[in-house]
Amino acid sequence: MKNFYIILFVITAFLGASFLILEKLQVTQIGNAGWYSLIFYVFLTIILTNYAIKSGNRSNSLFVSSIMAITGLRMFLCIIFIVINRYFTGKTDLNFIIYFFILYLFYTLFEIQFLLYKLRTDKKDDNQN
Repeated sequence: MKNFYIILFVITAFLGASFLILEKLQVTQIGNAGWYSLIFYVFLTIILTNYAIKSGNRSNSLFVSSIMAITGLRMFLCIIFIVINRYFTGKTDLNFIIYFFILYLFYTLFEIQFLLYKLRTDKKDDNQN
């Protein structure tokens, strides 16, 4: 689990630095919503991944079911986040939506890769016993 947090920190630092550079070069002008999105995804990834790992420790079938539920929950919470952003800003910013779904892609791929690695590791341990 320690690797999870290290890699999550590296991905977040890379995405945060990229966003900061784009903002400073005035390529995009998303503003605070970009930082809120980054924080949203970090916490969402930590919470949902920990839930999946805890359910995976109980059984593999529960692990797969929890991953499916987590994927649906992640999509739902992302839509809620976009709706809330639209409500408070009063506009639909295409740059924000593109940035938000790029973050979705990075964090979802990271989470899936980590969980699949964990599932394979657990499966190898079960086969060796």
